[in-house]
Amino acid sequence: MKKLNLGCGAYIREGYDNLDCVKNPGVNIAWDLNKFPYPIKDNAYDETAKFILEHLESIEKCLKELHRIP
Repeated sequence: MKKLNLGCGAYIREGYDNLDCVKNPGVNIAWDLNKFPYPIKDNAYDETAKFILEHLESIEKCLKELHRIP
């Protein structure tokens, strides 16, 4: 099972690909979530952990990406 911790910040999760806008230790994918499309293939993940909606410029675009990814 492949898992994505979307917008992880300092909360790095073991067993997940950790994505954040800053390449800090433990971040596997550094990407600004306000840039579309995300650099992730369709159906690449079985699970996403996300607590980022309040930080985004376009919630609608983000939700479309989240529907596409897992």
